Amino acid sequence: MRSPRSRALERDAAAVEHVELIPGMPDDVAVDCLARVPHGSHRAMRRVCRGWRSAASAPAFASARAAAGANEDLVYLLQFSNPAAEGPKEEGDAPGNSPPYGVAVYNVTTGEWRREKAPPVPMFAQCAAVGTRLAVLGGWDPQTFEPVADVHVLDVSNGVWRRAPPMRSARSFFACAEAGGKIYVAGGHDKHKNALKTAEAYDAVGPSPPGLKAGTARAVCVGGGERVVVTGAIEDADGGSGRHALWVFDVKTKSWTVVRPPPEFAGFAFSVASVRI
Repeated sequence: MRSPRSRALERDAAAVEHVELIPGMPDDVAVDCLARVPHGSHRAMRRVCRGWRSAASAPAFASARAAAGANEDLVYLLQFSNPAAEGPKEEGDAPGNSPPYGVAVYNVTTGEWRREKAPPVPMFAQCAAVGTRLAVLGGWDPQTFEPVADVHVLDVSNGVWRRAPPMRSARSFFACAEAGGKIYVAGGHDKHKNALKTAEAYDAVGPSPPGLKAGTARAVCVGGGERVVVTGAIEDADGGSGRHALWVFDVKTKSWTVVRPPPEFAGFAFSVASVRI
């Protein structure tokens, strides 16, 4: 029987072994070929193999599409659907029993229309885009008809939705626009239908710290702005919290590293600061 160590070594060797994206073709040429695949076929392309999925999800893939002249312009619309007028379903379309208010996509380059697979979208939610990320914010809960602060973000480059930290205020029928890499929301109504006189700036570009409980974060920049350190509570599966950790965000790679402090340093931090000497 193989020992755990031998199995681990085999896994490491398999990870090191390089597999060509397209057999017999240099990877840079293969990426150029994949970059020319129409966006509507990207879901199917990512399912071909792990290498293609990694290549299509890499930040450099967008540059490869631009260099190949293969960029497509997509317009996302939040709207009520008309089930009676729905035609045959295409690959990647939302199912026929989709909620009546959802995300529609018009491809300006190809002239094609489709419905985006998405989590339940609050009625009258607003949307704005930053780079290749689409944020869906606020709106009415379809069950209670009360405004929500929910935010969902779609990474259009890989088709993955994630639940992002909520807005500070639940609101509906508000103004929403992108400027300088941030999304600004202003005005709207609260749950009593009173007009709101507040505005917020929302960062939808960076991924949120995995496992961080909303409302518990404290943060500080380090390394001259190259990294951000966040401390807060770890959210349990049932939504509760009891443990604490640090999350370190690398601005260049846009990736998080979770740091578990020793037990004697695992208490909640009410404030943080950074010094470089």
